Amino acid sequence: MARNLMSPERSISAVTDPTVVGLITAIVASAERCADDVAGLVSIWRRTVPGFEHRPLTVSALLKLGALVELARWERGRLTQYLRTPVPPASTVLADAITPANDGCIERFDGILLARQVFTIRFSELAWEPMSARGDVVVTTIKPDDLLDELASFLWRHRHLATGNKKE
Repeated sequence: MARNLMSPERSISAVTDPTVVGLITAIVASAERCADDVAGLVSIWRRTVPGFEHRPLTVSALLKLGALVELARWERGRLTQYLRTPVPPASTVLADAITPANDGCIERFDGILLARQVFTIRFSELAWEPMSARGDVVVTTIKPDDLLDELASFLWRHRHLATGNKKE
């Protein structure tokens, strides 16, 4: 008997694994932030880039703009140098996004493929959620043993806070 994919036991509210919930929450937050940024970019470009107001916005074009926004954010935070996976410069993607393909120019980046690459990097090499208002953090360069050593040292230095005793 086939299960109904929309049944209550398959709904997101039925997910209890904290890792899965954390990833889904991060994906939704990232998508919302990216959609807001793309909407703002499209609004500005429709007013300032000649011919852009008449250009159809395909799924591929919108995904390319979403990838562009993420790449620019990573470059501003100087994160691209630490990524394991090479990414194109945001300026190159910007030029590709602004240049209309119907003017005889060949599109350098397929928006769907570029967005897939950026999305994969976003959730495999960066912290799922930005650590602060300053932006993202690359986590693939962190060595687990070094992180645990630093954490243990920090906790030991601040152990007095757990008991309420003053540091001696």
